[in-house]
Amino acid sequence: MQQPLLHNPQDPFTAKMNAMTGLSPLTPTSLMPERYSRHMQLLTKLKQIRRLQVSRVASSPVNGTKRSYVIDVYTASQSMTRIPTSLKNDDALAVSKGLYRQPDVHIEKTFADFVKLRDDLYECCQSSHAFLNCAFCNEVARYLLLG
Repeated sequence: MQQPLLHNPQDPFTAKMNAMTGLSPLTPTSLMPERYSRHMQLLTKLKQIRRLQVSRVASSPVNGTKRSYVIDVYTASQSMTRIPTSLKNDDALAVSKGLYRQPDVHIEKTFADFVKLRDDLYECCQSSHAFLNCAFCNEVARYLLLG
């Protein structure tokens, strides 16, 4: 059975109440700001990641005989109410219900691609500041060099 709309604009009672109070009916609105920066969009997406799975594939039909790696990214389903909940409970529930069967993102890369990514990250850390590297860049570069 379908629920009736709470604020039907064709309903005479709703139209009369709106005219008397001068208020428009409530409508769903987006909670994100209109000018949502690209940085914040990326950060929001990263916070949604719940699990990464990296597996090695002996050979890939795409790359011929090159050894490749598969990265599967799993995210938890978003709550429509935006009410904060415990992530531990969400993860345990998701695993028990098998919600992580299909990855949200599936990426296949060769080992050479990962080496290039590491080199590019290191170069970015070294060249991003003109005179003095920040603590974050120093820490990332140290991790890339020493592991």
